[in-house]
Amino acid sequence: MIIALFAASAMTATPVTAQRVVDTARPGAMIRLAPGDYGRLTIKNRQWKQPITIDAKAATLKLAIIQSDGVILRGGTFSGAMGAGGEGYAILLRQARRISFESPTMRASMRGLVIDRSSDVRVTRATITDMRIDGINIASSQRVTVTDSSCSNFDTGEAHPDCIQMWSRPDRGITQDVTLLRNRSVGKMQGFTGFNHVRNGVNDGGFDRITIKDSFVAGEDAPRGIFLGDCRDCVVTGNRAQTLPGARWMETISVENCTRCTVNDNQNGDRPARRPPTTTVPDKDRRR
Repeated sequence: MIIALFAASAMTATPVTAQRVVDTARPGAMIRLAPGDYGRLTIKNRQWKQPITIDAKAATLKLAIIQSDGVILRGGTFSGAMGAGGEGYAILLRQARRISFESPTMRASMRGLVIDRSSDVRVTRATITDMRIDGINIASSQRVTVTDSSCSNFDTGEAHPDCIQMWSRPDRGITQDVTLLRNRSVGKMQGFTGFNHVRNGVNDGGFDRITIKDSFVAGEDAPRGIFLGDCRDCVVTGNRAQTLPGARWMETISVENCTRCTVNDNQNGDRPARRPPTTTVPDKDRRR
């Protein structure tokens, strides 16, 4: 009986049927995406107490999950989001809960994964390449974990990208309880950052309980490999930075205005062989 029930809930979707199949999925459904290009798949205003699972290993797509709860994504190539605003996000989570990604590939887009006002998000073994701006943005979100993931080969032009960048906004919520573990960032981008600002006298709010641990950063022209500002009860340990050949600045790991924080066993990169003509280090914080 159990096997029969599972078989009944498993289904295959094609680029033509995928949106309808997801829209009508029952709790616990297993959906396999057949090989093909799915364009943008949108999940909006759906709550599954027992999460649905989408096996996207054979699919190329873009994805938006909005005001929805309970989705597991396995595999998938999320690619080709080169438009303005949300059309430039390979994956968008907005006001979403209990979303998991297992081994996704994100490439050739403006941004990889944008996590906006969402909670209980888990990303494991993501491969992020050929971004024009950022790999992952975590904005006003809570309980987000990114592990064993990598950023490389960004094509950024004059942009100031990050592999993973976090921020808070006072009208949208504080980013809290984020864990970045065993991640890797190599190339023309900053690594793992959380910047805070005071705008017209209003503080963005900083961060609570951020952990960045056992990660590696190597930047070509971005000195802040790992940076956290205005963080409370945060942990930055066991990370290593490398200054790549030809870099103008030393790759660094640092915190600023950190309260009750644990910061140890981190290794900065070496000083570059040649110093730039100016000692001014750019603040490559492009936060929106």
